[in-house]
Amino acid sequence: MKKFTKSVKSNEVKREWIVLDAENQTFGRLITQAATFLRGKHKPYFTPHVDCGDYVIIINATKVKFNGNNKMTNKQYHRHSGYFGSVKSETLEKLLEKSPEKLFKLATRGMLPKTKLGKKMLSKLKVYRGDKHPHTAQTNKNTDKIKLIDLAEILVYPSYTDAFPLTVIESFARKTCCLATKIAETKYFIEFDEFLFLPGNLEELEYKLLNYLKNKEDYFYKVDVLQNGNVLYEQNSGI
Repeated sequence: MKKFTKSVKSNEVKREWIVLDAENQTFGRLITQAATFLRGKHKPYFTPHVDCGDYVIIINATKVKFNGNNKMTNKQYHRHSGYFGSVKSETLEKLLEKSPEKLFKLATRGMLPKTKLGKKMLSKLKVYRGDKHPHTAQTNKNTDKIKLIDLAEILVYPSYTDAFPLTVIESFARKTCCLATKIAETKYFIEFDEFLFLPGNLEELEYKLLNYLKNKEDYFYKVDVLQNGNVLYEQNSGI
């Protein structure tokens, strides 16, 4: 008997508003993260031909970091009106200063489908220079979860299904230690095995918790490494 995977319908998709702070974050890793959220690849019901993604708000866009020597002055962006001799170029540094919104959308667009669906996904990306944005009403519902993460000493996330566990990423971003199940792509986001345990393996979870209590300083150092984005994303692109 053949088994068929059921595709989600557009009216069944539940969307959230996700805020990403670009300050001191690597541009390429941030863009990849944003593109993943825009496509909805972090959701267990991800369907390639349906817009399953969430709304993404990027704040402090001008404070993002770039890797590479002299990239700010050497890398150039070109545009052409279609008329002879109308090519215009701008360095990365000038484009970031003049229009960070355009820079972020150009980079993110390259990671989305080259179709009308991709344009629809990109329209859900909102970029702002400072730390203020006009979408407070939409993002307030996430405040309670963030407060709980900030209050916790350690978070246990025993999920069996999340392909892209946002709660785990939020935990490390706020320097809260998190033990998560070794599923889907989680093991690629977290380099250190001390933070991972096999689904349903309570003995391993107990061992990891006891190990955390005995070696807190070592864990705190590794949380800092993850928070700085060195291993949260094996990056391919540009948010």
